[in-house]
Parts: sequence; structure tokens; C-alpha cells
Amino acid sequence: MGEGISDVAPAVGSRTHVKDRAPTLVRQLPLLIPLSVVIGLDGISFAIALAALLFAGELSEGLGMAVTGALGCTILLSLAVGWRSQLKISMACAQDVGAAILAASLVGAVSAVAPGSKLATAFAIVATATLATGVILFATGFLRAGRLVRFFPLEVIAGFMAATGCLLLMGGVAMVCRVEPTLRGMLSVTPSQYLHLAPAVLLGALIYLALAYLRKPFLVLTNLVVAALLFHGWLWLAGMTPADAAGLGLLPSVPASQGLELPFPDLLPLVDWNAVLAAAPVIGTAALLSLFAALMNISGLELATGKELDVNQELKLTGAINAVASGIGSPPGYSDLATTQLLNKGGVTVRGAGFLVALVQLLGLVFAPRVVGLVPLFVSAGLVLYYGFDLVHDWLLATRRTFSFREWAVVVVIVAISLVYSFLVAIVAGFLIATILFAYSYSHAPVIRNVTSLERLPSTTDRAPEEMTRLAVQGKLVQVVQLQGFLFFGTSEQVVDKVRQASAADRAMPLRAVIIDFSRATDLDSASANAFKRIENLAEARGFALSFCALAPKITEALLRSGLDIGERGRIPVHHDLDLALEKAEDDILRLAGHAKNGKSLAGHFARSPEEERQLDRLFAAMTREVYAPGDMIIKAGDEAKDIFFVESGRAVVFRSAQDANRKRLRTMTAGAVLGELAYCLGMVRTADVVAETETVLLRMSSEEADRLAREDQPVAILFNQLINRALAEKVLIANRMTEHVG
Repeated sequence: MGEGISDVAPAVGSRTHVKDRAPTLVRQLPLLIPLSVVIGLDGISFAIALAALLFAGELSEGLGMAVTGALGCTILLSLAVGWRSQLKISMACAQDVGAAILAASLVGAVSAVAPGSKLATAFAIVATATLATGVILFATGFLRAGRLVRFFPLEVIAGFMAATGCLLLMGGVAMVCRVEPTLRGMLSVTPSQYLHLAPAVLLGALIYLALAYLRKPFLVLTNLVVAALLFHGWLWLAGMTPADAAGLGLLPSVPASQGLELPFPDLLPLVDWNAVLAAAPVIGTAALLSLFAALMNISGLELATGKELDVNQELKLTGAINAVASGIGSPPGYSDLATTQLLNKGGVTVRGAGFLVALVQLLGLVFAPRVVGLVPLFVSAGLVLYYGFDLVHDWLLATRRTFSFREWAVVVVIVAISLVYSFLVAIVAGFLIATILFAYSYSHAPVIRNVTSLERLPSTTDRAPEEMTRLAVQGKLVQVVQLQGFLFFGTSEQVVDKVRQASAADRAMPLRAVIIDFSRATDLDSASANAFKRIENLAEARGFALSFCALAPKITEALLRSGLDIGERGRIPVHHDLDLALEKAEDDILRLAGHAKNGKSLAGHFARSPEEERQLDRLFAAMTREVYAPGDMIIKAGDEAKDIFFVESGRAVVFRSAQDANRKRLRTMTAGAVLGELAYCLGMVRTADVVAETETVLLRMSSEEADRLAREDQPVAILFNQLINRALAEKVLIANRMTEHVG
């Protein structure tokens, strides 16, 4: 049903109960009974309106059976959902979304069918649509895909719902004016027919007023009953019989009924199954939109009641009932937000409403076949017009304020396509628009997490001071591009553009290398892989080295399929992680600058003048020279810090914990690096393990030796302290640079 009642139910009052004592069904009967009667009567009137919408004109002879089917579906849903739904007050009924899609095409679908088979075929199309809805709802719930469907763009769903509202509006007009429920039919309405339409429009407006402004749902039924009574009073005053009114098109032409009638199985032999098969696109459209509407109603119930529901369980329950209801020729149905909100705002918290509502509707079912012929067409049409306008208002007019102009334009386009062409074309266009919107939106999502240089993001390798100075100057010639997320044809161009800009010919100094970090990239498609082939060509043309790091296996496979020569011996080196790629780039810079790895004495790494180098030779001569084999522990976490180490040659690695099999590598120390100065200066215990990676030669200064130098050779002691201060300052500077790129 429409959304109008959902926000207009009056607060009957809230009761205070004894703490931890659940309210019983008996104590809530004073709330349940009047609300259930209102909901039950509303369901009866709505079922009659749906039946009149579907079986109008030449199909009106099936109106009595259609009312029985629609009301029967509502009764089944009231009982099943009221009994098994996770939300105790949840209500459900036959709904207008699927009926609107079917009504717009039903007469056309049976136009070529033999006269004696038209009614049977029409019921078969409606029943098949309900069965398809049941299968789709149940399958979605069974496969636990209920939440996934919600990722469909909201503006496209809004377009579908607004177009459904337009179909309901045209259906309401068609019921009174006896024209096709299409744009062409609306354009063929004559001025005299507009006079017949006026009472239906007035009634729809009164219903909207009662719900949207007066917020009195009880007035809806009052409006319907008063309108019907006034009509029959006018007939009496005019001396006309119901048969005369039916002949004038004021009442539906319904054959005399002896009681409850269902279309099946009696009409099955008359069904033209070829026509049913030809209506498959319409049937699928009705089922798909019913799925969307059901999901939105369930989401609305969660928001309105503050209770989280298992969407998949609710879909399976509703799907099963639709499959059963298809056997009685009913339109699709599902959870109803409006009537559930009426119970929620009325203070009902226990099960029972579904059973009471079903009881009221069951009584109505007994009399409905006899009463349906007395319900004026303008009354049913007025109710249909209200629900149509409600959808158009909520999804076309109101969204202008909440959607961006681009999003709202999508809604308008889908509505226009459904009116000018058909709803099926609008569905196809909607999916196409959704795909384009996804590609467009995702293409603007940043897949480049960070762009920096080696100058600002050095490796974790500690080097001699003069080497660090060299790297600080030339590190800006190495660009680091860090990626994130899924790369596809719409986003990979961002990476190409960024590398093209970084290697532009107007740079003051030519780019030396580009490192592309895939550590946070999840996957890429073939178009993106080809984009990296273009980056390889760009590197070759502009003369910079290209390397990748942290490639996931599936990304590696995609890049290899595109023809990229990657790997240890490939044209594009691949490193295990970003730090190793940075270290390799640093080594290349130092190698080209003529820095031999072990070509200088330790004093030569630190000295800034010949005199300072002679003093440093005296300082290092006072230290103890120690040699460590690969794997030897140099420093152990937790030990007292009584020494400082200077790396003369080799490589040592700093780990978080040597006892952990998955210990984390923190830094690498090479010739000229200083070890253990922080804990030494602060008087702390060691915070990390240091292990020799290759044969490593260290010079160790103990605290006792440092004290002796301070007493006996103050110039050398001052130089020692200056070395420590310089080492600490350089590490703070490096830490600051790396902090800028954390995340």
C-alpha cells in the first residue's frame, strides 16, 4: 500500500508497565481491536481498488474473482507475517507496485487473445507475476542477498517508484474515463470525461488531506464510505438503479455472483499460454520492482521501530506466501509500512494484530463479491489516484530537495522513458543508467592514496650522515605512487595522469624513478592492466626507471596477462614491500653518485673536515671493535642500555621481537649508522632486538669509557656527544617525514 499512513498514525498513548514484565495480549486488546478493525477495513477497500485497477473495461467481468484473490492474498499475508515475522506488529497485504505495472499492460497483453480466453489469460499473467515475485523474494532471502540488493543506486529506484506512481495515476484516470492507462490514453481524454474524473480527484485530494495534514487515518475510511453513500443517495434521488449506473460506467459491470469465486482451476483450460509467455518482460518487471519495494518497506520498518530485522528471513516468509497466493490469481504482496506504523504509534507491542486483521478481512471476503458491484468507480479510482500521487510526491517531487540535481535528473529521465515508451524500456534504461552512474562515480573515487617522493618517504635503512644528505637532495627525483582500492577502466587513468605529470618534460631535474605501491590495492581489471602497460611505455620514452611493490597474486596475474615484463629479471622489478623498493632506489642513487658501500673509514662517514676526521679517529680508537656473524644477537630487548654502537661495515636489522616467529622488521642499519643511542641517553632498557644480517663490524662505546673520555679528553668527549645529538636529530627528522605518510 502507499506510504501515506506510515507517518500519520496518532499516538494513542504509551503505557507504563511493571519493570521486566511483558504486556499481555489481553491487556492490549483495547488497543488492538479498534486498530485492527481500521487496518482490516482499509485492506478490504484497497483490495477492491487493486482489483478494479487490474480488471477494468473489457476485463471487468472478472472483478469479483479479482477482489477475492487480492483480499485472499492480504488475509494469507496478515496471518503468516503476523505469526512468523521477527517484528511482532508487522503487517502485510497485496500491494500496488506490482499491480500498477501489470495494469498498464494487461489489456494490451490479451488484446490479440480470443474473446473467450481473455479473462483467463489475464488472470494467468497476474498469477504468474505473483509466482515470479514469490520465487525472487524467496531466492533472494535463501541466498542471503537481501542486503546486497540495497546497493542498487537510490536515484534509479526512486525513478522506478515515481514511474509506478505515474502508472497508478494513469490507471485511476483510465478506470473512470475508460481509456488505456498509457500516455496516449491520457492525451485522448475529452473535456466531458474530465467532469466524470472530478469526483475521483476530489476524493483522492480529501484522502491526501486526511493523511498528510490532518494526520487522521480514520478519516480515510470515512471519506470512502461517505462518498459511496452520497453516490447511492444521488442514484436514489435520480430514480436510477445500480444497473443503470453500471450502464453509464459509474459502477463496475460485474456479473451476478452466487458467492466466493476464484479464477482457478476453472479458467485454466482457457488460458492462452503463448500470450502469457509474451508478457514475460512485464511479469519480470513487476516481480523485480516488488522486490525493491519489499526491501525498502523492510528498511522503513527497521527505522520506524528501531529494531534490526533479518531481511533474508522476512523475504523468504513473504516469498513463500506469494507463491501460495499466486494460485488464487492475486497480485503480489509484501510487508506494509503504513499499517505497521499505525500499530507502532498506537502503542501495540505484542502479536495478535495479524490474526484480528485477518478476521475482519475474512468477514469482508464473504460479502465482497456482493458489495464490489456497488462500489462506485470514482471511489476505487480516487483511492488509486491517492496512492499514485503519494508515490509521485515521495519519489519525484520530494526528492528534488534531497537529491542533487544530477541524481534527480536520473529520476526524471526514468519517469519520462516509462511514459513515452514503456516501463520495460525504463527498466532497461534504469539498469544502464545505474551502470553508467557506478562507473562515473567510481571513476572519481581516489585510487591514489598518496603521492610523495623518496626525499619525504625514505626507507627504514639508517646510513652514514653524508649519504643521508645526498638522499635528501636527490630523493625528490624518485616519485612514490601509493594505490588503494579496486582499479578499473574508470579509475586507472588517474594513475597514468599522475605519472605523466610527475615525469613532465618541464621539470627542473629529470625524473629518475617511479615506484608504484600496490599494498592497498585490492584488484584490477584488464583495462587497468593495460593502463600500466602505457605507464611502462611512458617510462621508456621519458627515461625513468619503473618498479612495482607489494603485488597481490591476482594483480600479478592480471599484469602478466597484459604483457608486462615484471619480476626479478623483468624490465619492471617487483619488490616484496615498499620499504625494499625504497631501499633499492636509495642504493641506486648512491651508486650513481659514486658512494662505495664500504669504501670509507668510519671517521670518513662522519667528518666534515680533515681536523674533525683526525679527532674522530682518536674517538673510534678508544672504542672496542666487535665482529658479529650473520644471525648473531647484537642488542636484546629488555637489557640495560650501557653501550652505544657505531656500524663500521655490514648490515644489522632492528626487530620488534626476536622471539616472535612473525617478528616485524623495523629498520636496517648500514655503515655509518648509530645503534642504541636513544635508550643509552634516556637511561632506559632496550626496546628492540638488533641482529646481524651479514657479517657486521661494530665499534662499541661503553658508559665507563665515555666517562673516562669526559675526564681525560674533553674535546673528543664533546665530539662524541655531538655525534649522538646528530644521530638523534636525524632520526627525529626521518620520523617526522614518515609520520606525514602514515595511513
